[in-house]
Formats: sequence, structure tokens, C-alpha cells
Amino acid sequence: EDWQRLRTEQAAIYDAAFNALQAGKAPGDPEAMDVAESHRQSIDRWFYPCSYDMHRRLADMYEQDRRFAENIDKHGTGLTPFLAAAIRENAKRHGVRAT
Repeated sequence: EDWQRLRTEQAAIYDAAFNALQAGKAPGDPEAMDVAESHRQSIDRWFYPCSYDMHRRLADMYEQDRRFAENIDKHGTGLTPFLAAAIRENAKRHGVRAT
């Protein structure tokens, strides 16, 4: 049951991210950053503590490792770079800068 709740939650987050992308939102738009924040909180809730810095580093991995990109892009073509950029913008919004 937990696995199904996790999958449902993640699908909703990716769908919301893709909807923002299709609506022409920029990664720094509050709506896109709010989706990124939901993504971070989901990781924190289901897997491990996910600070803004950790989340930003995950965004790098999503773009660099095609396995992650392929999985994320199942929810919509071009979603990986958009979500990664929104994650980085959300981290900046919370005072975390790239090192």
C-alpha cells in the first residue's frame, strides 16, 4: 500500500511539473518552484532527508544519468531539464547557491 501511495504521489508531482512546462512556465516561476518543493518533500518523506543542497545535487544527477532522465521523461518529453532547473531555482529561493 505504501509503495502504491508513493507511486501515485510521484506521478502527480511529475504530471504537475509537465503541466507547468506545457503552460510555458519558466523554471523560476513560483508554480514550477512549488512543484519542485513538492518533489523535495516527497523524497524527504519517503526515502531520506533531502535538504535543498541535496535536492540540487539530485537535479544534476537527473540530467547526467540517462536512466533517471528516461524515467522522468516518461511523464513528458523535456521534463527532466525543466524539473532540474525548477529544483535549482527552488534551492536558490531558499538561499542555497551552487558551489
